[in-house]
Amino acid sequence: QSPLRRKRTGAIDLSATPFYLANSGYPEGSPFPWLVSDFGLVDAIESGIVKVPRLPVKDDIGAKDDAGRPDPKYFRLWAHIKESLNPNSDYVAKRPKPTALYEHAQGALLTLTAQWKERFDKLRNESSDPDPIPPVMIIVCDSTDLSQVIFENISGEKEEEVLGEDGKIVKKKIFHGSQINFPDLANSEGVQHTFRIDSKLLAKIETDGEVTKDEAANELRELIASVGKRGGKGEQVRCVVSVSMLTEGWDASNVTHV
Repeated sequence: QSPLRRKRTGAIDLSATPFYLANSGYPEGSPFPWLVSDFGLVDAIESGIVKVPRLPVKDDIGAKDDAGRPDPKYFRLWAHIKESLNPNSDYVAKRPKPTALYEHAQGALLTLTAQWKERFDKLRNESSDPDPIPPVMIIVCDSTDLSQVIFENISGEKEEEVLGEDGKIVKKKIFHGSQINFPDLANSEGVQHTFRIDSKLLAKIETDGEVTKDEAANELRELIASVGKRGGKGEQVRCVVSVSMLTEGWDASNVTHV
């Protein structure tokens, strides 16, 4: 053993989830017995390390929950969407259609995007930098099919089959402009303001030339890691559409809307 290894007498483990999860064999949510110190989310917010969350607290519907408290639609968005789905036309094999989910979530998406646009314009108007680091909005989806629908509507980017020069059908990226009428989030040839990251996309990445799929996947991960960082590939990213891939260990300080 090296002298350094012989002198090592302990290790410090840091975790964002210092408690037992479901199906672990222990009571769900109970803390690990070896915890020395716990710095909770509320402490982090009060210390200024974590942004203060803003949540919907009212709307013009005036709905109440079972306890008679105000129950704004966007506060429990997923629950309200499921209640609104048509059991006959909005499901396929007992799963909600991605297009139906998008239709019911569109109001909340437009509300959030309008607030992001306010922040985006304010930053650009007040900054002396001609191309400042933009605020970033994250859209978290529950499935890869839904993430694709939302990504295509926000970015206007879609892969379509077209007739190639050799007369064969090939897949090509087509840019239609943002379908939610926010051109600042639209992608175009050579410009990527909105990107999607999920397991299905990484598994099916297709590339041209001599670039391998592993290299293409690493390039996408590099884009994620450099969001908000000057000089990085993700410097000017403005929207990220994700499925359970940015839950831990991702640090982008310019994220303003989720």
